[in-house]
Amino acid sequence: MQSTLTKIEKLYNDSLTEHGMKSKGVGWNTSEGQSLRFDKLIELLGNQPESFSVNDLGCGFGSMFEYFESKALNVCNYNGYDISQEMLDSARLRLHDRKDVKL
Repeated sequence: MQSTLTKIEKLYNDSLTEHGMKSKGVGWNTSEGQSLRFDKLIELLGNQPESFSVNDLGCGFGSMFEYFESKALNVCNYNGYDISQEMLDSARLRLHDRKDVKL
């Protein structure tokens, strides 16, 4: 099991190195495809008049939080998790000034 997880981590580390903090860096062919995924998640939320929390498993470099922010959704607590330490380090750099973000 550990060797499988190590291979997955390497895949994402290599992708981040090759493509940077862009949709291809987390395995999406296009930024539109990634945005569509986020839009579908937002649809599941319905109308959220109140603030809500997000546990993002496989958060990559935190682009889902930024997308939710761009849509003026009131995320009061965002917890990001990823198998790749390099992805988490990138997310920390990218989202360092957000008080409600924990990675």
